[in-house]
Amino acid sequence: MAAPVVDKGARFNFPTTHPLDATDGARELLQKADVILALDVADLFGSLTTVSKQTRNCEYITSPGVKLISISMNDMLVHSWANDFQALQALDLPMCADTSVAVPELTRLCREAIGNDGKAKTAREARHKELADKHNGRRAKWLADARAKASQRKSLPHGWR
Repeated sequence: MAAPVVDKGARFNFPTTHPLDATDGARELLQKADVILALDVADLFGSLTTVSKQTRNCEYITSPGVKLISISMNDMLVHSWANDFQALQALDLPMCADTSVAVPELTRLCREAIGNDGKAKTAREARHKELADKHNGRRAKWLADARAKASQRKSLPHGWR
């Protein structure tokens, strides 16, 4: 699908070197997304909102019409009326399933649905290239920043490091 991935650092971590890793650009992606698939996200409400420092109100980062899909076993984890997570998030499609089983099946179904559609393949390749270019740009900036800080550190007098 060439879908960007935002890693929340939970059960399945996504490699930061993967061209579809967009964790650093999460806010921009969430604002533009028309569908969000959350896999094993324990606090989806907290992941989709930001807290105003002035009013302490939660404000959604996402667009109002975004469709939210969640696949997790989180419903099986809550055993009391109180929980350590934020507010419950309304979902368009909640699925209680083990993601290690559901994701391969979802992948198979997506591949089957897409089939040999040349137009869809071209769009997918273009999206993958755009995401990879952004990813590579962010990583190049991080590397340049790290090198600049390292060279600044080397130029400081010994006692100032």
